Amino acid sequence: MTRSMHQDAAETVLRRTMVLLLLLLMFSSSSFPSVTAECPDNCSCEEELTVFCHGQGLDRIPVRIPPATKVLALSYNKIRDIEPKSFTHLTELETLYLINNNISEVKNGAFSNLSKLQFLRLSGNKIENIEIGVFNNLTSLNELYLDDNQIHKLDLEMFKGLTKLNKLSLGNNMISSIPPGIFDSYNVVESFTA
Repeated sequence: MTRSMHQDAAETVLRRTMVLLLLLLMFSSSSFPSVTAECPDNCSCEEELTVFCHGQGLDRIPVRIPPATKVLALSYNKIRDIEPKSFTHLTELETLYLINNNISEVKNGAFSNLSKLQFLRLSGNKIENIEIGVFNNLTSLNELYLDDNQIHKLDLEMFKGLTKLNKLSLGNNMISSIPPGIFDSYNVVESFTA
């Protein structure tokens, strides 16, 4: 009889502990900005699929971008840096606009985990350097716009991994030479003027 009372008490404590853990888990997951389905401040959202943050004076990538976002428009802001893993939770992202910001460098890991991204526009920034490997995970990318920047050189490995790329815009940069064979494995249709 005593043993069954101890077992009942232990089961009750276990049940209460499990309920508390579930409540704690639900509360903690809803308090992480990177995974909530809330629209970022100063932005407008359409059904969590499109997030518009055009011309809001943003100086960094906003937090609380809904994970289901397919189109993210961050153009005409003051964003300087794209930190590695800035978009990691946006695994459904297909289109990303970062036109006319103050971005000067694109670091490796900036676009990691964006395997569904098809369109990337970085036009009209101050990009001088693109680290090797930045585009490695963009296996679905069809169009890449890097025009109207300050890119000086292209590295032979710069576009490695962009197996579906068919449009690349590099016009109005400061590119003085192009490494032989840099575009040999691509069906890039757009030419550019340096």
